[in-house]
Amino acid sequence: MDAGVFYSTYTLLSVHVWLVINRMSHRTDKEAQFFRQRFYNHFNT
Repeated sequence: MDAGVFYSTYTLLSVHVWLVINRMSHRTDKEAQFFRQRFYNHFNT
């Protein structure tokens, strides 16, 4: 995979992760908080 494709894919995935986390940020229950943190951690590993 060339660098341009990798960067584009990473950027789109980053935006998707941000959108999901941002959309769920209004929920304050423990399950939503757990999911947001797990989703973010999984993306960054």
